[in-house]
Amino acid sequence: MTTIRCWHGAIAQKSYGIEKRYLCPPPMVHVSAGVNSKQIRAEQPHVTMSVIHEKVSGPHGENLMEQDCSLDDGLKCSFRNLHVTGTGSDSSKRFKLGLQVFLNKHTNMPTAIMDSNPIPIISKPSKKTAKAGNASCFILNGMSVSLLNRINAQTVRTKYMAVDNNAVCAKIGSWSSFTIKMVKPPPAPPPVYVFSNSEPVLYGSEIVLINDLTGIMTDRLIIRKVENGKVSRSGTGPVSQMQKIVLEHPDRVHPEDGRAYYLSASSIGSPKIEGKIPLQAAMDRSPLLDMPKRVGKSQDSVAVDDFVCWTIAGISKFDYTYFGPIPASVDSDVDPSKVPAVMSCPRYNPQTNTMTMSVKNVF
Repeated sequence: MTTIRCWHGAIAQKSYGIEKRYLCPPPMVHVSAGVNSKQIRAEQPHVTMSVIHEKVSGPHGENLMEQDCSLDDGLKCSFRNLHVTGTGSDSSKRFKLGLQVFLNKHTNMPTAIMDSNPIPIISKPSKKTAKAGNASCFILNGMSVSLLNRINAQTVRTKYMAVDNNAVCAKIGSWSSFTIKMVKPPPAPPPVYVFSNSEPVLYGSEIVLINDLTGIMTDRLIIRKVENGKVSRSGTGPVSQMQKIVLEHPDRVHPEDGRAYYLSASSIGSPKIEGKIPLQAAMDRSPLLDMPKRVGKSQDSVAVDDFVCWTIAGISKFDYTYFGPIPASVDSDVDPSKVPAVMSCPRYNPQTNTMTMSVKNVF
């Protein structure tokens, strides 16, 4: 069984003129092939991703650009050079990502062709009041998110929150998807916001971040609003897409003056956060160990350094799974003569639009 997954940002910012706002985080593709992994690596696999605009004048869209990327030894790749233009007669408010996956070097035909769901285009991070029609602008409870740290607004100095060696860290080369969950509401919550039975994450609430692949969870952290480089401890309301935030430790304070600690992407070492496995700093990553003292609890708005500020973005994904032949020679105990077989009559559930059956010899 082979599964092709693509993770990408739930929204994108439009580029203007010569300015290019690349898709952030960069779309990431992972092929999970089980016993077929070794065979696929030998096929020089590569993936082509296209930006497809949905123009108002036509239903078929238009390919604006594409990028080809080879899969690494882990059958992963990311696309860092794709952006959404905003020039000429283009008046689209959303676009799609088109994916062509080539896992066989002996043919020019792609193994799989996939399109994402429509992705909204924004000009800048939203500061609108929460309304039912603005659900796509906000970070919802239970949503997958990516967090990035950027120094002096420089793309080349961008680090992403990731998981490496079973530890949460900040990396330059790759990123991880986390599920954000509110575990405690803010002390004085604002009016209730509900979007199709989903509630937005609120400033001042305690949250945890759970890695979508490994299940590794951070400590409880308070999410705070950052405006003009200052933390607003009294900031309320829903968290918007692409907004800057800080993550404050709810229990740790400086023993002398009671100043708060914030989760940081700095490479400067300090004692590890309780419950976390320390990751040795390297050229492309640094542990999320530094909780710098920046603001007293009695102060409402104080300037903070860039390395404690995170931009939060929602994540969407699409995938495709297919069953292929088991290779004749694999480094496992799989018997190549065995083929997948259905052991029970399929049962269809119309409420969930799913089918359930028992199978064997599925790898």
